[in-house]
Amino acid sequence: MTTLILTLRSPDDARAFEVLVHFEDRLVLSETAIELYPDGRREWRDTRAVLLLVGRKAGGRPMTATTTDTVDALARAFAVGLRNQLSEKVLAEIDEENTGRCDGSCASQDWLDANEVMADAFAAVTGHAPSPSSSEDCELMNAAWGRAKAAGYATLAEARS
Repeated sequence: MTTLILTLRSPDDARAFEVLVHFEDRLVLSETAIELYPDGRREWRDTRAVLLLVGRKAGGRPMTATTTDTVDALARAFAVGLRNQLSEKVLAEIDEENTGRCDGSCASQDWLDANEVMADAFAAVTGHAPSPSSSEDCELMNAAWGRAKAAGYATLAEARS
């Protein structure tokens, strides 16, 4: 595993942060943001909020480029989590059944509590447990679940092996 440490400042130089990105084989495993205070204190912060703050350009527009694809990393971690608990045959059956579903549901729920698998994958990728009250966490999990489901769990899990 490789760790990249970025030291960032807000546009007005009033706040400083360290962002640690842990990755392996170009797959982001986790991102951590720490706010640095002049008195030496350090506090954990939401990485996306920090990147948005320090990435603001003149006029208040956020930067659109990002250095990591957390949705892709979470989709892969979720698929691997499913593979670790289900057989290859079952994953293939889930993928086949999902292609015929039109209601947005996922066949993985028929075999196990896939929400728990997603929560574990989320914590591994982001470095913190998902917050039930966070719309950002919910949107990230939904996007990753959709991406993993569309790619096929068996295929995506094998791509990570």
